Amino acid sequence: MLPNLPDRPPRGTIRIGAQSFPCSVGKNGVGVKRREGDSITPVGRFRIVAWLRRPDRWTVFRADCRPLSRTNGWCDDPRSWRYNRPVRLPFAFSAETLWREDGLYDLVGIVDFNARPRILGRGSAIFLHLAQDGYRPTAGCVALAADDLRKIQFRLGAKPQIAIGDVFVRRSPKMAEPTRTLVAPI
Repeated sequence: MLPNLPDRPPRGTIRIGAQSFPCSVGKNGVGVKRREGDSITPVGRFRIVAWLRRPDRWTVFRADCRPLSRTNGWCDDPRSWRYNRPVRLPFAFSAETLWREDGLYDLVGIVDFNARPRILGRGSAIFLHLAQDGYRPTAGCVALAADDLRKIQFRLGAKPQIAIGDVFVRRSPKMAEPTRTLVAPI
């Protein structure tokens, strides 16, 4: 990973076969995620365990993509027994709203970071989602342009895996080309 410079926001590239797609990562880059709120995108090999979409905005989607509702949230409070799990809003503890007006979560791939075993306070809500204009840094997620995420969602197999950092990973053997997916620093 290149050092974070004030005039150079942390960015990465997702590679699927011969195609590359620019993405944004956490404002503190890619590395070992140690705690909730550190704005680091975790390095490692992960599965995308579910896809969610806003049905009023995202009309082309994978068959396994579930619709979001206004009551969908994601618990980011380590004091809760539902930490790093989906919740129904309103919720007694801190939770991120998945139905957003800014469009970032119109399509979301849920990354299985800190899922099994779940370590309270290590980090939650690592998603593959839509990027802000100019690929501004995320709070730890991987974000892509809408057209790129639209393409990628269909190219990943039934149990897709991604590698964040400089690690290659194999995807579902039932899929033809491409066989590798990588989120690498640029």
